[in-house]
Amino acid sequence: MKTLIINGSPKIKNSNSEALVNKLNHYLNTDTIQINIKNYKENIDLSNYNTIIFVFPLYVDGIPSHLLEALTNLNINESTNIYAIVNCGFPESAHTKQGLDLIRNYSIHRNLNYKGGLGIGGCGGLNGMNKNKLLKFTSKSIDKNIEELSEFILNNDPYDNTYITTNIPNSIYRYIGNLSWKKDLDKIDS
Repeated sequence: MKTLIINGSPKIKNSNSEALVNKLNHYLNTDTIQINIKNYKENIDLSNYNTIIFVFPLYVDGIPSHLLEALTNLNINESTNIYAIVNCGFPESAHTKQGLDLIRNYSIHRNLNYKGGLGIGGCGGLNGMNKNKLLKFTSKSIDKNIEELSEFILNNDPYDNTYITTNIPNSIYRYIGNLSWKKDLDKIDS
């Protein structure tokens, strides 16, 4: 079985999607490509892969525009197994349902086998959480669910769409998020 992970984040480096791809790759040890602004218009041949996993952030309840355009140019064999991991900055993972539904509908339209996915809320600053020893506990539920999803992928089994969030109270998550925005705005004003 040849598996490919597609990182659909527009950020070239240090995106939350990249952190999720790295976690997934830890369990799957597969090929990974990045769909970014530099190569999204190319016709990408993915016909050698039996399974493709899309990992991307939710933008305005949808797929990022560069990934959406790339989806029209991907050469994927019919019956390829498709999984997805959608992340968002909102603490409520229910927001990610739209992204998973879009990948499911894309799969149906292209005669692909949508096998399920993981919707993750509270991913704003996931890279920072992973690097900080004091905050590493906040992503334990993500690690556990990605490991579980990996087992389903390795066995080509269907996975019920699952929605999770980081292990951090909403009030603290929003407080930290507001501090981050203010810090970014101060940089712009300087």
